[in-house]
Amino acid sequence: MKMQRRLWVAGLFLAGASTLFAAGCGSSTPAPTQEVIESINLRELGEAYRTYVLAKKSSPKKLTDLREYEAGYPMALLGLKNGELEVFWEGELLEPEAVFPEAKSDKILAFESKTPKEGGYVLLTNRAIKKMTPEEFKSAPKAAPTSSSTGTTKATP
Repeated sequence: MKMQRRLWVAGLFLAGASTLFAAGCGSSTPAPTQEVIESINLRELGEAYRTYVLAKKSSPKKLTDLREYEAGYPMALLGLKNGELEVFWEGELLEPEAVFPEAKSDKILAFESKTPKEGGYVLLTNRAIKKMTPEEFKSAPKAAPTSSSTGTTKATP
């Protein structure tokens, strides 16, 4: 009798657990959009830049400044090293302390290298991602250095 009761309790537990497990495995999380997939390295770059600004209280001046964050943001650093991404170094990042900044911006902080000629994605100073045509890119304001240096667009080591 005790054995049957244990089996019955175990069966109820397994049935409940499998029901909860199945409910948690649904597709309630939408698949990432094509834009998110195509711009992941820029998104990572925005977070690496933000991490640097929060830690150092200034904007990075060159690629080597971000190298200590490579393990956390590998796609961003790879994109910079390969020349697929370019940055306006020392550009001011808006609201770095905010996970989701509310500030509006149209200033470009970083971009895919193909953007000036073919169009592509850009990272704005509020960490938003935007797709631009070459014409939009040319006329868009660029991030200004936070200091008196000129800032560059190439990922110089």
